[in-house]
Amino acid sequence: MHPDIRDRLWIPARRKKGLPDAGQLWHPRHRGKWPGSIPIESWGGSSGMLCIAVAFELECTHIVLAGVPMVKLNNHFDDPKPWFECRQYHSVWKKLQPKLQGRVKSLSGWTKDLLGEPTEEWLNNETA
Repeated sequence: MHPDIRDRLWIPARRKKGLPDAGQLWHPRHRGKWPGSIPIESWGGSSGMLCIAVAFELECTHIVLAGVPMVKLNNHFDDPKPWFECRQYHSVWKKLQPKLQGRVKSLSGWTKDLLGEPTEEWLNNETA
């Protein structure tokens, strides 16, 4: 969602830790052109929703969200204070719920309540 931060902080931090570069990098088309990155239409709804859009583009049938609770009480991964802005994204998630239902599940928080959690039966089913 934030290619500028990705290039300035996240990629160098991965390399410093000796981690490999990502196989693919995606970015929301509205953020402009980013060399070496695949543009995709953003549906809104936070970086978690952008990841879902990428998974849909890759034709994934079973998408499990981890670390996308969309609740203010949890700290954002790179900011120690509560993530109050998360509520502004809820309306997008609710609007897209019919498109996500059955294909996307979540492990925690508000998104788990909205979409349900993955069950063994769902994970083993070849079609969502």
